[in-house]
Amino acid sequence: MTATSRALVAVGLDAPEALVTHGAAGAVGSDVLKTSRAWPDDEWEAAKERLRSRGWLASDDTFTPKGAEARERIEQQTDELAMRPWNAIGEEACTRLRELVRPWSRAISESDAEFPLR
Repeated sequence: MTATSRALVAVGLDAPEALVTHGAAGAVGSDVLKTSRAWPDDEWEAAKERLRSRGWLASDDTFTPKGAEARERIEQQTDELAMRPWNAIGEEACTRLRELVRPWSRAISESDAEFPLR
């Protein structure tokens, strides 16, 4: 289970609720998330209603203060959990790993390859 999955499970969010909160955070539009993940309209709307009933989502699909605070806690927990393996191998090994994968990341970013959204 990924760090993000652990943080989402810890606060009791299911997959469409997690996507709705991601959209409400504003980095990616909700319409893009809904379309790219192919959630049916009824499930998407039900997720928004569940978040409204928790007091996390306003009627305009933006966060309430309670929702924004919950999302911030999720992000903080995700960051903390994601750092565990990096902390375990230490700074020197992290630096070496970056050196080893840098040519791959450059080749990927400079390529014209198209990657699927899923």
